[in-house]
Amino acid sequence: LGNYRIERILGSGGMGVVFGARHQTLLRDAAIKVLQPGLGSTSPETEGGSAGDAFVRRFQREARLLAALEHPAIVGIYDFDVSPYGFPFLVMPLLRGETLRAFADRHPHGLPPRFIAVIAEDLCAGLAHAHAQGIVHRDLKPENLFLSLEGGGVRARVLDFGIAHGGLRDATDRTATGVMMGTPMYLAPEQMRGEPVSPATDQYSAALLLAELLSGRAVRAGMSL
Repeated sequence: LGNYRIERILGSGGMGVVFGARHQTLLRDAAIKVLQPGLGSTSPETEGGSAGDAFVRRFQREARLLAALEHPAIVGIYDFDVSPYGFPFLVMPLLRGETLRAFADRHPHGLPPRFIAVIAEDLCAGLAHAHAQGIVHRDLKPENLFLSLEGGGVRARVLDFGIAHGGLRDATDRTATGVMMGTPMYLAPEQMRGEPVSPATDQYSAALLLAELLSGRAVRAGMSL
């Protein structure tokens, strides 16, 4: 993809696949997120174009929101482009570590409060920065926090602003009132009701996440939607 050589698959989610890559000139490692092939075929967002076009717009929107968020506790962005094959991709720093979900799954009885405090400090700092820019993440969960070793300590970074709400700056976010966005296990009440979101929405999800780290069990474990 351009100057980047794809080397391996790092993971995949509901919207995209993430590859490990290397810039052939700068010799810099990077993570490249590519839109899931065929994802738009079942999307209801057909206003103003095809369903696939709607997902491409949402992907481009994620890139623009990330470009507006420069903070140590948020995974940034190097570049956004469309490949010669027609699919969009965004380029991000390649982090060394693992998601909070992978780490927490190895500690089923909870994590030490001191360790959780380090995670909470980075998480809250990243959220405060995003909220100051008028951006609400809307999908906080252990899978969307990344832990890395830096300078002899652990740092947490917020990942995946794919369904973030950009407020007045975001003319492309056309999520209708009454549409639920996010992961049910960590949703705030207003998200479940399909009502407007605010910084408090992310704060509620963060509280559910941190409570889970303390006990080793999700607050809503075993509950249906």
